[in-house]
Amino acid sequence: MSVEGVVEDDKSPLASLYNLAFTDKHYVWLGENWTSEEDFFSLTANYLMSKDAKQYTDELNAFFNPMKADVTK
Repeated sequence: MSVEGVVEDDKSPLASLYNLAFTDKHYVWLGENWTSEEDFFSLTANYLMSKDAKQYTDELNAFFNPMKADVTK
């Protein structure tokens, strides 16, 4: 018995995400215990689809900067 995934077109906007489904590949879910996990998931999924590293870096910095501001040296 096995689970079959939905077959998507390779040109689908979600291709980068569904290509990970039913494989041993995944992206690290750092935000699983945060209240902002949906934001983290969305920006990571957006990167997987757009492959825009600069945008992803900018979004990660915007996401983490408030948390970094709370850390004392």
